[in-house]
Amino acid sequence: MLLAPCDRLRRFLVERRRNGCRPALLGDAADDELPAGVADRHFQAVAWADILRGLHADTVHVRLAAQHRVGRSSAGLEEAGRPEPSVDPNLFHATNPRRSLPVWIAVGGTPESAVRAGALGLPLALGIIGGLPERFAPFAELHRRAAREAGHEPPALSINSHGFLAHTAEEAVEISYGPFATMMDRIGRERGWPPMTRQSFDAARSRRGANFVGLPEDVVEKILSQHEIFGHQRFLIQLSVGSIPHDRLMHAIELFGTEVAPRVREEIARRTSGVVRAHS
Repeated sequence: MLLAPCDRLRRFLVERRRNGCRPALLGDAADDELPAGVADRHFQAVAWADILRGLHADTVHVRLAAQHRVGRSSAGLEEAGRPEPSVDPNLFHATNPRRSLPVWIAVGGTPESAVRAGALGLPLALGIIGGLPERFAPFAELHRRAAREAGHEPPALSINSHGFLAHTAEEAVEISYGPFATMMDRIGRERGWPPMTRQSFDAARSRRGANFVGLPEDVVEKILSQHEIFGHQRFLIQLSVGSIPHDRLMHAIELFGTEVAPRVREEIARRTSGVVRAHS
């Protein structure tokens, strides 16, 4: 479960079920119809440290507000105004076999958020979609230091970035540059970023850039290079930045799963075993 303050998540109500009871964690069932301002107060409760620590549940129910046209009746989960269920209720009522929610705190550029995640002993999902990755290293250190000072074991760290793969670097750039630029320019207009140029795109896919665009071996090398900086346990790549043709996207996923992931895991395991032998 990844928590982030977006408008749609503000309308989510999360309940937990324990020992046959269903006390509301953020609000009662009737809260579905509350105005946005009232529902926002429930969302703000998610930020409380004690609630984040207490997200342990046998069953978690995620329910959307009525204005999103998804409701729940005694017969199951169904779209408002339709006689038959249109959404599989198991998607919203899945039992967690570990009896706890795997919560990661998403951070993009706020040191206080990294400290907060560490103090709670929660994993950090660090988003790097621009700039020099090494400039984000202090976030990882703040996260681990806060966890250590709070008496927690070092929580996991994930690096999350944009990228695209193809059989040649030229093909990867040709397919991805246009959609990447369109999407990032749209976001940039909201956040005050300058338009993406081909020069800035090429800089971002270089060894010290934020994006992972190119051959599988390019991506492997870059993941391992960043692992030397962050020592992270997870890497998440978003390949669908903008409107990538479906067949090319599926091929990029295949390359990542069959060529990149195994080689990265093998090299990380080799490095880790070497460190263990050196200290034994």
